[in-house]
Amino acid sequence: MSGEIAALDVFDGRAKEAGARRVIRLTVAGAFHSEVMRPAADKLQLALEETEFRAPVCPVWQNATAAPSSDPVELKKQLAAQLTAPVRWEESYRAMAAELEGDIAFIEPAPGRVLAGLARKIAPGRTIHSLPKADALESLKTELAPA
Repeated sequence: MSGEIAALDVFDGRAKEAGARRVIRLTVAGAFHSEVMRPAADKLQLALEETEFRAPVCPVWQNATAAPSSDPVELKKQLAAQLTAPVRWEESYRAMAAELEGDIAFIEPAPGRVLAGLARKIAPGRTIHSLPKADALESLKTELAPA
């Protein structure tokens, strides 16, 4: 859950009253994926309306819908929506792992290995590569290149 500090304080208390063993606040840069981000989402939507989008070469999975899209209009809409909508990461990953057949590898382009760890629990047997820095992609490409 994310939002304004006062609302989170109330949530913490109610969660404990309802039986939560513990409530942990994550250190984050902002109240992303909540209505607190509405002004930023509105500004982003205006900027996206002025930006040319073309259909991608492969579907892009959306955080806010847990569904793929190749429609440039839908991609613009969902980019702005993801600022205020909950991230449906687990649902997205389950759907991707089920839909994508064969030896498909997933890449986590982020510091740490949190999502890769979750992904291994959700869809055991899938290959997941963690890329903590942008230059790690070149190393991965070299590592995976046929000999």
